[in-house]
Amino acid sequence: MQGWSGKLTEYELPAKQNWLGAKPSPDGSKLAILGCNQVHNTNSKGEPLIVYIADIDGKILKTIQTSLLSEYNSNVLAPMPVEFDWMADGKNLIIEAWNQDTYSTTLQKLDIANEMSSLLAVNTYSPSMSPDGKKIAMFYTDEPKKHITYTEVQVFDLESKVLSSFYIKGGDNITWDDDSKNILIWSDYREGRDQVLTNINLGTGKTTSFEVKDFISPLYIRSEDIVYVGGTPK
Repeated sequence: MQGWSGKLTEYELPAKQNWLGAKPSPDGSKLAILGCNQVHNTNSKGEPLIVYIADIDGKILKTIQTSLLSEYNSNVLAPMPVEFDWMADGKNLIIEAWNQDTYSTTLQKLDIANEMSSLLAVNTYSPSMSPDGKKIAMFYTDEPKKHITYTEVQVFDLESKVLSSFYIKGGDNITWDDDSKNILIWSDYREGRDQVLTNINLGTGKTTSFEVKDFISPLYIRSEDIVYVGGTPK
């Protein structure tokens, strides 16, 4: 897409569903929308994810019924938003699925054409696709449980091979730089007064941590500058 037109497009979607996320394809021609049927049952483990592929004009091109589950919050009787992304080819999605019994996750690749999912990794959290479309960075644990601080980041290729692994002091989200050579680890919460961000160079393994006085949410890194929302206006 060459630019933002300001056009508002409405999508006609089924009623009585929980909507768990939406992302445009790499070329901007399609939109992936994730949802599931609504349930109101304290014993529920959640409902299978439904993936809708739409064009930019509001037309639903494909509906995929999956066997994958999102994390289900039994306190509010609702599923949680799903971490997912497009692969660079625009033909596959990576989706973080949830096992409510073991509090563990699996990273799945969903082939949009044949509607089949395949396993990429287990016990991962917050997957992030690199801008060049060749790598996936994610948090990892070998001891899944309900409340956990992730202390390891792994970088995979698209065939599930671990390219590199780094130990960290915790984090919630991963942001790539524009040349796919660095990742930035950050959290949704403050540790004490300051927020700690950690940059990792994947080529050298060099790790640089720094504190930010105001809480921010990084969007992306470009030419070593962090583009973010939040903070205090000067």
